[in-house]
Amino acid sequence: MSSERIKVGKNELGPGGRFYCESVSFDRGGETRQVVGGIVEDVRGGGFYGRTLLLPNAVVKTAEPDSWHLFWRNLNWGLKPFPSQSSELAAQLDHLATKIIHRIVPVATDGEVVTPDSLGYADLGRLGYGQVLERMRGRGVRFDVANGENVKFARTRRTVWNLSSVLGIEHGSQVHPDNPFGKQNMWINEGGQMIWLDVLPAIKHTGFVLPAFYFRFHNDVKRNIMSEEKTFNKLNTSRLRDFVDGRLDQIAGDDKRELTFYLDSYDGVSEKFKQEMKRGARDLVIEDAYKRGIVSQSEALSLNESNFAYYTFLAERIVSPAARAFWEAVEISDEFKRDVRRFLIDPSFRKEKIVEHTTLAGLKRAFDLGLVDGPDWQEAKELLVEPLMSGVEKRRLAATYFGMQLWYTAYGWANNLVAWSTIGSTPFSENPGARLALGLFFELALPSIVRGVSTRLVNALTEDDLSTMVKVAVLPKLGGYLAVPADLAKRYGDRSEQIWHYTKRGLVASFSKVLQPWGGWNSDLEERLWGVLKGDRW
Repeated sequence: MSSERIKVGKNELGPGGRFYCESVSFDRGGETRQVVGGIVEDVRGGGFYGRTLLLPNAVVKTAEPDSWHLFWRNLNWGLKPFPSQSSELAAQLDHLATKIIHRIVPVATDGEVVTPDSLGYADLGRLGYGQVLERMRGRGVRFDVANGENVKFARTRRTVWNLSSVLGIEHGSQVHPDNPFGKQNMWINEGGQMIWLDVLPAIKHTGFVLPAFYFRFHNDVKRNIMSEEKTFNKLNTSRLRDFVDGRLDQIAGDDKRELTFYLDSYDGVSEKFKQEMKRGARDLVIEDAYKRGIVSQSEALSLNESNFAYYTFLAERIVSPAARAFWEAVEISDEFKRDVRRFLIDPSFRKEKIVEHTTLAGLKRAFDLGLVDGPDWQEAKELLVEPLMSGVEKRRLAATYFGMQLWYTAYGWANNLVAWSTIGSTPFSENPGARLALGLFFELALPSIVRGVSTRLVNALTEDDLSTMVKVAVLPKLGGYLAVPADLAKRYGDRSEQIWHYTKRGLVASFSKVLQPWGGWNSDLEERLWGVLKGDRW
């Protein structure tokens, strides 16, 4: 499970909590309302649009992002309310657009690509409006699949964007080949079918997006959507109707009537929404704040009458999320405190957490990001934490792995403290050159020697062949991180391949994030670096 949490009213909601809401949907039969909810399996970040609640049979996509993304979204929208959060008409447009895309894309790609259906939209109170979506099952790209899965992902993104540009679906920008975050919006299911997972954008395609990113692909989006306005989620219903009329062999009868209804409804709601957006920014800000319970009626009147009160409120839309983002980064939550207490008194929990933050760190991060599903994650944990191995020798091997990883990690921390202290004291030394050389020896050479000698000693004292671990442990800087996963991959093959793959990807992703702000896990830069570094050959 991820560590994401979200405020719902006065309560903080996370995995294991219960959540219910009333969704509203439209079809030819009229308006339908139904209660959707259950136990929250996980809370995932959703970029600028908002975090998502994973329920057993549905996904609730809120329009409330984490504080860091909220800060930048407020700036990118000029401190105006985000329409999908503040306007019921905008929420209806997202609902209808999701339904239209869900029905168009599989037909246009001959079933190669699917998208989640919309089950409705919901008023989530202080969170604003959100979308209730079909729960899709799948995972992100892997770079070590023999048939070139990363190539398939790239090809699918080009296909979806080409289709979107022809049909006037601005939402296709979500997977545009030049969108550095586009790969995160694509999944693949067990049958090899591609899933365009997230179809709802949140930032206007102006080319420039704070914090200081210039996205050239925005120009391609504007050119192909042919919109005179600065838009972000526009559908060209005229082009879509032409497509439907040209595919009567695939879209006929009730399917055509259903699509026609959604397109007509989209046009009708769109006209109302345009009129709503012609109102002054001040009116929209105050109405959104009052409707979501952020301000009382008297406070809303004050915002309307007092320039000082209004501009102070706007300033708070910048300061408040920025402060919360900082606090969330340093805050010690109640859950963390409970985990610390349990870590100290529960040996099983202690072992589980140590493994999750060392040998399984890469796989754990991939699981938190939705790149790995629950069963695969549990199988990997069982391999080290609760081994499904018969026999004393296999349980002993699991204990050896755990002990060696714990030793590598503890020694690494202690050595770093000595090395950094030595290097930091160089300017104050009588012989700076010698002190710096000693510090670099501690930093770069000594850990490899200690890991190599200690691993050879354990190898000699046990009946297990740890030769792979011995070879990898001596690698400078990386040996302590890679040694145990590498030995697992060599010994167990298919059963441990995911551990090794995502351990390597964790390194590459971290490197890509250092090089560019839009690098990191599941980014295009990560994939390019993987190819340059030949990660599949490690």
